[in-house]
Amino acid sequence: MTFEQWAAAHPQAAADLSRVVDTVPVPAGSSEAAVQALLRVEAAKIGYCLWRNNSGSLPDASGTPVRFGLGNDSAKLNEILKSPDLIGIGPNGRLVGVEVKAPGWKKPSNKREIAQANFLGLIQARGGLAGFATSIDDYHRIVGA
Repeated sequence: MTFEQWAAAHPQAAADLSRVVDTVPVPAGSSEAAVQALLRVEAAKIGYCLWRNNSGSLPDASGTPVRFGLGNDSAKLNEILKSPDLIGIGPNGRLVGVEVKAPGWKKPSNKREIAQANFLGLIQARGGLAGFATSIDDYHRIVGA
């Protein structure tokens, strides 16, 4: 179900949600999680589906490390390409990747962020929409909305 379909079925709830989301700016110093939550709501409102893409490695029941997350095939590859926080699909079927950062973040400045930029560049080079976002405005810039 799209946001528009849900809003048509629940107009009062949609209006209330829009008032809350549209009037709550992401304050400087707020968390990456707060930005991410607002971006996911905004994405749904404009027809995009975004899913959280956790990645890492944890031991299974026998103690064997199990890697998880998109593109997290090995520790060596993960040093070069680190998949974004949010992976999704646009209304036109294009792949979307968004690496969310807290307000105030400026540009990749460490190995992890450079590996994230590499993955975002890979998405862009193949026709997808990708970028770093610290705000809803950044997200709009990424998807061209």
